[in-house]
Amino acid sequence: MFLASGQTDLDAMYTAWDGTAVTAAQVATAEGTVRANLITQMEAAGLDVASYDLFTSAFTADSTGIDAVLDDLTITVDPVNGYTFVITSDSGYTFNEAAVPPAPPAPDGAISIATVTGKTHALNGAYSTACYTTTNDNNVEVSVKEVLDISGNVWVYTNTEYSTLNCSTGATVSTATATLVAGTDSAIIG
Repeated sequence: MFLASGQTDLDAMYTAWDGTAVTAAQVATAEGTVRANLITQMEAAGLDVASYDLFTSAFTADSTGIDAVLDDLTITVDPVNGYTFVITSDSGYTFNEAAVPPAPPAPDGAISIATVTGKTHALNGAYSTACYTTTNDNNVEVSVKEVLDISGNVWVYTNTEYSTLNCSTGATVSTATATLVAGTDSAIIG
């Protein structure tokens, strides 16, 4: 919270808490910064730094895994003097507030992007959601699977609704096809 809040006095923030002091994005960024600063220790403890969530990953207090990392760590927050972040096993360590955690691995079936030549980008692949259960427009519980097939400049999105809850018998509810045309390069974010 100290990093997420821009190093605000935590006692004052707690006292005046109204739920708006920090955003979820600020907390996620701060959590990623902490993980990025603990890469060496987390990897030595057998943890996947890219996907480990310091807030939700369960652990046992047995001096292994993340507990071993925490045992080796001392954090002191002082509203006047800032903070210290000490790793006992690394006496020369300095906390890097600009550190960025490694990106999580791409999911199976992720769409690949390759630069071919002269600012031409080729997109090929397929991405599909796992079968999930939802309530349709008629207030009936159904299972759904969505698929996005990409071949060059043709993108086909298919949404199939199944009458069984395991995605085995169903009918395509909607299909959308988009043909992309050449234009100026722009960033793809998300």
